Amino acid sequence: MAKMVNPDISGKQYQEGSLKDWKNYEYYVLARDEYTCQLCHKHGEGVKLVVHHIVYRSQGGTDRVDNLITLCTNCHTTKNHQPGGKLYKWMKAKKKVTKQLKGATFMNILRKRIMTTFPEASFQYGSQTYVDRKNLLLPKGHFMDAIAISGIK
Repeated sequence: MAKMVNPDISGKQYQEGSLKDWKNYEYYVLARDEYTCQLCHKHGEGVKLVVHHIVYRSQGGTDRVDNLITLCTNCHTTKNHQPGGKLYKWMKAKKKVTKQLKGATFMNILRKRIMTTFPEASFQYGSQTYVDRKNLLLPKGHFMDAIAISGIK
């Protein structure tokens, strides 16, 4: 995947990959889990989501995306983290996440074709759009993302 995004990638940059920064991990996990709590299956507006470590970091869990899962704040509770709680049981069972973003491969192929057809075009990753939108104090939304991407100050 990294080579498809950047054919010139090598060394440490290749090893760290596109998921090196936490926000990228978070976006990936939320998208992979279709912005749905993987415990109670709630989704949509009004549902606050967080990214949870299946094997807790205090127990040696990593930030690898196969150890991260989407939960709503109603399920991501102290009680569920304690012995007997659902998240604690997941940790002990070392629950595995097997779903992957197969669509990402398609999008990378599509991006290459667009960039070849329209060489004057540029692209921007969602993680940068998020930062730009926040810096402009804009609310979340497709139109607001378009404004942020435009480079307006």
